[in-house]
Amino acid sequence: MLYNRASINYVVEILFLRKAALRILSMPGAIAMLERMGFPRRKIERHRQLASQYGKMTDDEWLSRNTDGPDNPHSRVYDAAEAQALLSAFRIRNNEVHFFDYRHWGALGRLLPKCARRALGRRWGWHRIVHAEKI
Repeated sequence: MLYNRASINYVVEILFLRKAALRILSMPGAIAMLERMGFPRRKIERHRQLASQYGKMTDDEWLSRNTDGPDNPHSRVYDAAEAQALLSAFRIRNNEVHFFDYRHWGALGRLLPKCARRALGRRWGWHRIVHAEKI
């Protein structure tokens, strides 16, 4: 499993929505508002601390801090061709995407029928699953 570059999670959430949320963290009441929206307070406070400590982050640094928590040292995203190149020592049998995390979308995500969630996952899912075999 690799993270998918062309996912809703990466393009919309990480590169756009979370960066917008970071910009408002210095405003009074922002952390409380984001917590009411369902974001974990500890993670929000840690993101604010890191932003004030390190300043502007590159997209790669931002990705790493927004995949498996703010202290995650390194993560990458891959499109189909990059995944194929990464695993070039293997015969790729299947390279597909899955998993739209509807929980990140609050009430809107909960209202989506399971079939819509699955369809979003198959098209713009966060997990790139590569089935390969040794050559």
